[in-house]
Amino acid sequence: MSTFHVHLPCNNETKTNIMDQKLPMDAITTETIDWTCKVQVVDKFWPRKSSESFMYFQTVPVQDESEQQVSIVLCGDDIPKYENFLGLFQIYLVSFMKVKDPRGYSIRAGMYEWVADRYTIVEAVTNNNGLETPFPASRKLDTLFSHLLSSNV
Repeated sequence: MSTFHVHLPCNNETKTNIMDQKLPMDAITTETIDWTCKVQVVDKFWPRKSSESFMYFQTVPVQDESEQQVSIVLCGDDIPKYENFLGLFQIYLVSFMKVKDPRGYSIRAGMYEWVADRYTIVEAVTNNNGLETPFPASRKLDTLFSHLLSSNV
């Protein structure tokens, strides 16, 4: 089973211009189309049942390089597709997710939530000859760890 979808270029679209619109999270709205964002998974919650329907969903908070955060929402049959993917503190390029206003039951991590569907592309950022640089160390986590260490001394 494939862990991410492949996007085939069409008409005048080339493989290089798919990634041309790499944006920070705060620039991506419900009006933004054909975008890509480099994200790091910061948590991964257990799947749970929606209070509004009988559908299961899973929330995966992610952050970009400037530590802006948003929740990726996986629904129903998409949850198993990403079960062994979207690893904690791993970095991905995500594209073509649906951008929606957060629902009442959602874990709010930003202005919007991103919903994965069959058109979503998730590509792991690995050792790729320096094409994608790793994320800097998280200032939020550094602050948390230094506070925990100082309180245990």
